[in-house]
Amino acid sequence: MHALFEKALSLLFPKSADERATEALSISSLCQRIEERRISLKGTETLTLFSYRDPGVRALIHSVKYHRNKHAIELCAEALHSILLDELSDRALFGADMPVLIPIPISKQRLRERGFNQTALIAQKLFEIDGGNSFSIDTTSLIRHKNAPSQTSFTDKSEREKNIIGAFSVPNPAHIAGKEIILLDDVVTTGSTIFEAVRVLKEAGAQKIFPVALAH
Repeated sequence: MHALFEKALSLLFPKSADERATEALSISSLCQRIEERRISLKGTETLTLFSYRDPGVRALIHSVKYHRNKHAIELCAEALHSILLDELSDRALFGADMPVLIPIPISKQRLRERGFNQTALIAQKLFEIDGGNSFSIDTTSLIRHKNAPSQTSFTDKSEREKNIIGAFSVPNPAHIAGKEIILLDDVVTTGSTIFEAVRVLKEAGAQKIFPVALAH
């Protein structure tokens, strides 16, 4: 019965081309596409795993962002986990308190339209895979209260920087003060979004911030 139900669903709601491409990916084949890179903007360095120019990676991220595809979410989280743990160890980010994983938020309007925050989905699965052994997760301390146009609508770097200014805030700085933060995003281009989020978190008293993104 389950197989028949799945088949009926696939006929009623056929998967997109991105999802079909993603279904063919395994964690081993995805890890072969890793192209680690460090993007620096105004002194803020962000670790990225994949090239967004890779059609398979782009299909993977689109499957999360636009279709909430479970397989895609799991692949993203699994690819991130081992590399993230290595980086945390190298950076000696572990202090007296466990680091906090914070996904880049989207605005309330965007959340209503889409129904979910793709980066938060990946962060939650990443936390589940880790089992809470290496970091906690916080999806409420950093908020995006400015419903600015999507960064992808701007080709000019300076326009992207202006667009994101003032987009984030930390309503309760006491939740952030003294904490070591892992800041997660899905795709980074100029780094403007990451930089603005880092600036706000530092103003709230964060001790250390390690930005990481799936793709560049």
